[in-house]
Amino acid sequence: MNQILIQPEQPELMLQVAPSETTVPCPKCRKDMALAVVIPHPVTPQLARHTYLCTSCNQTKTYILPVASSPDSATTSAKPAHITDPLNSDPDGCRKEPRSALAAPATIYDKDGSFLLPCTIRDLSRSGARLELFKESILPQYFLLSMLPDGSGRRLCSKVWQLSQVAGVRFAEEIRA
Repeated sequence: MNQILIQPEQPELMLQVAPSETTVPCPKCRKDMALAVVIPHPVTPQLARHTYLCTSCNQTKTYILPVASSPDSATTSAKPAHITDPLNSDPDGCRKEPRSALAAPATIYDKDGSFLLPCTIRDLSRSGARLELFKESILPQYFLLSMLPDGSGRRLCSKVWQLSQVAGVRFAEEIRA
């Protein structure tokens, strides 16, 4: 009876990830997954969400891992130089508008106005935003975004990129003055 409750030890299948690791094995194809995004934990500053992306099978996997105590060492050692970090406010100097860091609640609606899911706006500019979703889901190419509690003031958005629970969007229409 106790053998049913106790899992056999399989150390080769257990994922041992250090915060400085930039690759982990893919659970689907077992090739190396690259570290794509590191998002600070909303409650515990010693932890962060590390999202890895498999380039061969497009699988993503997120782990909650400890981060280095020094913010400078975490950004320099945790990310390889060839990965563009969507969390960086100016990754390639290609932003048309400056972005402001934010932690504002928002709601995503489909183009017909039906509720899809809540999210948090992590940074915002006149031309776009970075959204953090509460659960993994695929955003549609076009959707409406509202920052107001009553759901009014919706803006049409176009998804530019999405990695797991983080997405970059561009506002598809101008704000009328």
